Amino acid sequence: TVEVAPGVRLVVEWPAAPDRDTAGMVAAFRDHLAGSFRAVVTGGKDIGYLDVVTGDAVGELSTWVGEFLDQRRSVRGTARVYALTVGPVNGRGAQMEACMDESGMRLLDAATGRPVARQPAWTREPFLQAAGMRLGDDGVWRVALLRHTELPSERVKGCLR
Repeated sequence: TVEVAPGVRLVVEWPAAPDRDTAGMVAAFRDHLAGSFRAVVTGGKDIGYLDVVTGDAVGELSTWVGEFLDQRRSVRGTARVYALTVGPVNGRGAQMEACMDESGMRLLDAATGRPVARQPAWTREPFLQAAGMRLGDDGVWRVALLRHTELPSERVKGCLR
């Protein structure tokens, strides 16, 4: 469990007995999620998530955080990451998939701290997050690309608990 900020937690269910590469990828994935939420709740002051992303993920996450800031939104609650799978390492890359459940999160008005009236779909049902992972010259795994799939996709049905 990562305490992202007061009132914001990230719970990650690690795969059993991860090897070194898997552990590095899961840690980078966890850190990008925690860092992205931290950027939102700090109003963009904390940009530490940029340390664990590379390639297309830099722009994708900057846009994601920027949308929260532009709309004057924040978050509170608990996000869960589970059923993590890592594909085989191919050179310096690999793909990782994780079920994401953000139903414990609430979208807030950043000025008042109150939940917005219409909560978005991501606060209601799980989705599948795919991450392209890249091993840097420094030996550190980083998130390079992000894609997600929502219900009613068959692949996401495996995320239902």
